[in-house]
Amino acid sequence: MNKLRVTRIIIAAVFFVAALGTLINIFPSDSITQYALELQFTPAVMGILTGNFALILILLAITLLFGRVYCSFICPLGIFQDIVHNLSGRILKKTNKEIVKKNSGYKKPHNILRYTILAFILISLAIGITLPLSLLDPYSIMGKISNNVIVNLNNALNNLFSLIAPETLYYQEYVKWSIYSFIYSFLALVGIVSVASIKGRLYCNSICPVGTFLGMIGECSLFKIVINKEMCVKCSQCSKNCKSNCIDLETKEIDYNRCVVCFNCITSCKRGGVKYVPFWKKGDNDKKESNTGRRNALIAIGGLASAVAVRKYGKLDSCISGKTSPKNTPILPPGSLKLEAFKNACTSCHACIEACPKDIIKPASFEYGIDGIMLPTIKYNNGYCKFNCNACSQVCPNESIQKISLEEKQKTKIGLAVFIAENCISKNEGIDCGACSSECPVQAITMVKDSNNPSIEYPSVNPDKCIGCGACEYRCPALPKAIKVNGIL
Repeated sequence: MNKLRVTRIIIAAVFFVAALGTLINIFPSDSITQYALELQFTPAVMGILTGNFALILILLAITLLFGRVYCSFICPLGIFQDIVHNLSGRILKKTNKEIVKKNSGYKKPHNILRYTILAFILISLAIGITLPLSLLDPYSIMGKISNNVIVNLNNALNNLFSLIAPETLYYQEYVKWSIYSFIYSFLALVGIVSVASIKGRLYCNSICPVGTFLGMIGECSLFKIVINKEMCVKCSQCSKNCKSNCIDLETKEIDYNRCVVCFNCITSCKRGGVKYVPFWKKGDNDKKESNTGRRNALIAIGGLASAVAVRKYGKLDSCISGKTSPKNTPILPPGSLKLEAFKNACTSCHACIEACPKDIIKPASFEYGIDGIMLPTIKYNNGYCKFNCNACSQVCPNESIQKISLEEKQKTKIGLAVFIAENCISKNEGIDCGACSSECPVQAITMVKDSNNPSIEYPSVNPDKCIGCGACEYRCPALPKAIKVNGIL
């Protein structure tokens, strides 16, 4: 096996395990595996909105040097597709060789579809709508699949075995369940697996906006895979093993826009006629090809820069954004940017949802408006925000949730508790309660005597002290709740 391919497999395995392990909370939120999330392309792009340019510059430099290696080395969804394609290929070669033969070899690119999707994503990004990007971004898709399918499947299996061995395993509530997120994530998983098992990287080279963008830049990369036309005998092995269907045997050329630099072609060529070399060793037709590649790279970078600049400085509001008020403002995780800035930066990868040990961060329905569906929001029906926890702020790859220390988190206001007198069992029924006051970690709630009946005490909230942790709301025994936490604008 070629050393380049072995290197690619090892690096891809490390990134895949690190990214997936962090997304499903196997690895701690403050471990080194967090870098596998921060190096994802879309979080790096959205990080520009919060002032972080370093990661996107690193990824662009890597692509300009080595081609679309991000898609084969770093992207968890891309690596997942490779795993599916490899496993299905082994099965299909034994059971249905016709399908393998029909779907291997060179295929014409779906350029109209690819560039239309990319243009739509960039325009949406520019005018303040992140939803299309969060639905099609490969990293965000993998995050949603991890949180909504893999984690819930694990819970389902645990609960199944808990029926068999209740003394060993206990039942786990599906507290993170969201019907919208689950349906989307399940359909995305089924679609990706179905396409990748037969068509390889068809999603990456037909729909994925990241793949299209990086492909335009990769056309002018310093290193390229090259076919030696004199040595080539058109045995078709390289073309058959190309998961991107980008090797044209008739012209003995590679479509670098779609090539994900997996090195399968190099390994499959028994004559050593396929090599990975700097562009100046490539040979004939370089000048015309390099001019086209440079033009496409400039168009891609210019389009992205324009979209981000308009988004950051253009002051354009989303045309479909939902209106919020103090009573229906969603509660953001501690460390989050202000509401609109948070919606601008977050791609709903759901890393924070899985990191939360109290399971209070959940995928939103329409709390943010239709353009914010599946963004993370806090709900206190199953727990409250632990005073000594800042896990969610440590896993966000693009700093839409800022990294804050535990001390900073304990002073961060994410909401404001509001007392609803008509629901309070102490005030209305004379029951000695005080659950909200006793649970408040910052002593923002005190019990005061009723002026009309001194034997009755009811809670009073100090808005200057309240941080909106939700302990009071969660512990309140009244139904409906006598104390509720509202988000803050």
